[in-house]
Amino acid sequence: MDDRTTYTISLIAYYVLVVVSIGLSTYLTYHGFVRSIPTLAIPIAVVVGIVLFVVDISIQRYRENGKSIVLPLAVFILPALISGASNFNTVYTAFMQGDVSRATLTEQYGIFRDDLIATQSALTADPTISREITEREEIAALIQNLSGQLTDPGRPGCGQRCRDLIEQINSMLERRVTDLAFPGAGATPAQVTPILESFSRLVYENKDSEASSDVYVAYRRLATEIAESLSRLQDINFDVDIDEARVLLSQMSEISKEVERRANALLPNSEAREHSELNPEAGRLGEIIYTIQNGLIDVPNMSATIFSIFIALFVDFMPIIVAFLVNHKDIRPDFTEVEDPYLDI
Repeated sequence: MDDRTTYTISLIAYYVLVVVSIGLSTYLTYHGFVRSIPTLAIPIAVVVGIVLFVVDISIQRYRENGKSIVLPLAVFILPALISGASNFNTVYTAFMQGDVSRATLTEQYGIFRDDLIATQSALTADPTISREITEREEIAALIQNLSGQLTDPGRPGCGQRCRDLIEQINSMLERRVTDLAFPGAGATPAQVTPILESFSRLVYENKDSEASSDVYVAYRRLATEIAESLSRLQDINFDVDIDEARVLLSQMSEISKEVERRANALLPNSEAREHSELNPEAGRLGEIIYTIQNGLIDVPNMSATIFSIFIALFVDFMPIIVAFLVNHKDIRPDFTEVEDPYLDI
């Protein structure tokens, strides 16, 4: 194979490399900007890709014609900085999203959980709610005793002790339950059980309908939702990607704010709760500014940082390096170096 053929093949390979490198760089640039400025990600990626393509071709042509490459290299600096930052963002995010998302979600769930538990404790300690809880516990204990009296194998049915318990329960209600007739002494469990269940339901319905129970009823509903939220989020696998992390953080933030708002509507101002603002940093991985902070300043994973920098630079600088190689005298014997006072390569 003669020198001219070798040079032609090298030149074709160079142009293929430029096209592939620019295509990859454009792809990485788009994904590097899409989470920070989604509406401009495509225009920026296209413009940067075109400029880099023109610069790469210009450097090769300048070298081929023996001209100084100072000008195309000067033009290369700005798009290379933009492309390099976005390339680093994309690659680093791909490496680190699992680690950062998992660590941040675990930390933020701990804050979320502690806030909700502390708020529920504050509600439980409120005198109005605490009094209602105590009264309902007493009613529950009386109903349990009533059940024991009604189903006692030795004395089944509702005798005097049973009627005393019913009267004691009714005395704790503003509106008595009087429209049920319990079977007398000797009644079987099958006869008394439906009556007992209806009595219990009516007791709690009457208790809930009392004006003094409004705060407790609202508390009970909120406490149930707190328990359900904690249980549901506790069972979630935090090994998720960025988008799923954002969704989970958003859910936790909304729940926390809603619980805070509803709890403060029940508590006196002196006992008002203030939940911690959940840190959205797991959702920010993928944004250029945060990625630079995390990858180049905090550096939680040095290997990921070094490899991401290498890939980011490799994509944009490889065509330039190959342009020098293609026009090297060992590949192109008729190449004449230019005497460049600013760049002696």
